[in-house]
Amino acid sequence: RLLETVPGLLETESGRVAFDDLQLAMASLFRRGGRSLVDAYLDRIERLYLSDRGDTGRELTRLAVLPLGEAMLARDLFALAVAATSLDHRRRLRRRLGVRRARGDRLERVYLARIDLVAFDRRMRAEVPIRDWLLPILARIGRFVPESRRGDRESRARRLAIESGIDRAILQSGDSKAYGRWTSVFRAWHDLATDGRLHETPVSVLASAGNSTAD
Repeated sequence: RLLETVPGLLETESGRVAFDDLQLAMASLFRRGGRSLVDAYLDRIERLYLSDRGDTGRELTRLAVLPLGEAMLARDLFALAVAATSLDHRRRLRRRLGVRRARGDRLERVYLARIDLVAFDRRMRAEVPIRDWLLPILARIGRFVPESRRGDRESRARRLAIESGIDRAILQSGDSKAYGRWTSVFRAWHDLATDGRLHETPVSVLASAGNSTAD
């Protein structure tokens, strides 16, 4: 279905990079929410692609792949477990630390989950160590958490801001000036996702960029 949805991305080098990012995003979303989450992601990417321009190499689509995937993968304990158990993550970690099995190197991971506890108007933060063997179990449990309860309120608002911006860009992409403005917005979102700062960016900043473009 992916090949049928965005065939034009394979025509350019930058498009092929986006295509690879698209596959990684689909894999993470599938492990987190199953086929329904992947379908929701691909549906929006497909609508954007069909409204995009070939003479720009489908720039809007290329720039939207990463931020949309990141926004739909809410940052909570289960999503982090999905990311930590991915083959891509393990490969990058071994490469970064120079781990080589051939010479007997072993890698043991322990993650700290920061949990906010709120009761009787009091807030406490606890750090719970999570062993490597527990991560696959948490990743599987996360698939059964209702979508409306994934992540916190801010992460859900962040996803809504990104999705709403893409939907408005789809409607306005036929106008050259609007296309240029949305390209700038999507590029900013893409850079945040690439640097791992999208989930640290206030929702108001993401939403205001889209709203000012719509105006």
